[in-house]
Amino acid sequence: MKNIFEHIVEYLSKYQNGMLATIVWTSGSTPAPAQSKMLLDMDGNRIAGTIGGGCVEEAVMRRTVASQDKQTATMLDFELNDDDAESGLICGGTLKVLLEKINSSEYEIFKTLAERCNNGLESVLITQILPDRRTHKTILDEKFSLLIGNQPDSSLNLIDVFKKYSPVIQNVGENTYIAEPIEGKAPLFIFGGGHVGKAVARFASQTGFNVTVVDDRIEYASKEKHPEADDIVCAPFRNINEVLNIGNSAYVVIVTRGHAYDELILEQVVQLKPKYIGMIGSKRKVLITYKKLIERGIDETDLKKVYAPVGLDIGAISAEEIAISIVAEMVRVRRKSEETNIVNYKKIW
Repeated sequence: MKNIFEHIVEYLSKYQNGMLATIVWTSGSTPAPAQSKMLLDMDGNRIAGTIGGGCVEEAVMRRTVASQDKQTATMLDFELNDDDAESGLICGGTLKVLLEKINSSEYEIFKTLAERCNNGLESVLITQILPDRRTHKTILDEKFSLLIGNQPDSSLNLIDVFKKYSPVIQNVGENTYIAEPIEGKAPLFIFGGGHVGKAVARFASQTGFNVTVVDDRIEYASKEKHPEADDIVCAPFRNINEVLNIGNSAYVVIVTRGHAYDELILEQVVQLKPKYIGMIGSKRKVLITYKKLIERGIDETDLKKVYAPVGLDIGAISAEEIAISIVAEMVRVRRKSEETNIVNYKKIW
C-alpha cells in the first residue's frame, strides 16, 4: 500500500502543481487524526489520501475551487457538532487544516520522505509559513540533523514533536512553523506464506508496516498469493542473514508450516536482535524450542525478548483472528505501550 508521499511523488512527476491539505491540530473527537493528508489537483479534485471525509473534505475541495490565490497557504478551522449530522460527523471535536500549494520543485522533498518512510526511518517535516503566506519545507532526520532545506530556527522546540508524536505549531517572529513527525513504515518479515502469514501480511500492510513474505516454496511465495506484500522472497530458511537485511528496527513473525522450521529461523533471527520477534505455537512447543536453543548456546536473555506464543490473547481461532492478534501486538510494541517482555516469557515456564 502506497504512503501519501508516494502518491505525491507520482503526481508531481506528471503535473506541475497540486494542492495539499494537512490536519495540523485537533482537539476532542475528530474523523481523522492530526497529520492526515489529502492530495488534490488544482481544480479541487481529490487525488489521494483523506482528512476524514464528509463535510471537512468537501469544504477543502470547495475552498480550493473558489480560491483566487492558490499560491498562498490557508489555515481552515472546523468545529464538528450537531450541525454536521447529515455528513455523519457528529464528533464534537475541532481541527485545523493547512491548505497549501505544492509544485514540482518540491519533488525531491516528497521523494525523500517517501523513501525514508518505506525504509522504516523517522523524519521531521517542517513547513515554514512565511509572512506572505507562502510555504517552505525542510526535512530533518530522527536526530534533528538537516537532510533537505534550510537549517531551522534554533528557537524551535523540536523535542515535543516525538514526545507527542503529533504536529507542533510554533510562531517565531513573523513566521509560523509546523513541525510534523513522519513515521517510517516499520519493516516486517513474515516467515511462512500459509494462511496465517497471508492474513498477517494483509492486515499489517494496512497498519503501516513494510511487508516482506519469506517462504521456501515457490507456490507460497508469489505476488498472486500475497498481493498486499511489498516484497516476496523465495529462499531456504537457512543462512537468513545472507538473503535478508533484518536490522534493529525490524519486526519478525515466524509462522511456518512446522516446528523444525520455526526453530531454525528463531535461532538465526534472535541473534540479529530485531525490535520484535513473534513465534506461533503452543506453550509446550515454545518451551521445547527454547530449551533446545539454550542448549545450543542461545542467550536466555535474548529469548526473553521473543513474543511466544505470538499475539494478544483474544481467544483467536481462525487464521484471520490469529493475524489480528499478531498485528495488534506489533502495534502495541510500536506505540511503546507493551508489557515487559519478561512477563510474556514467564508464561511458558
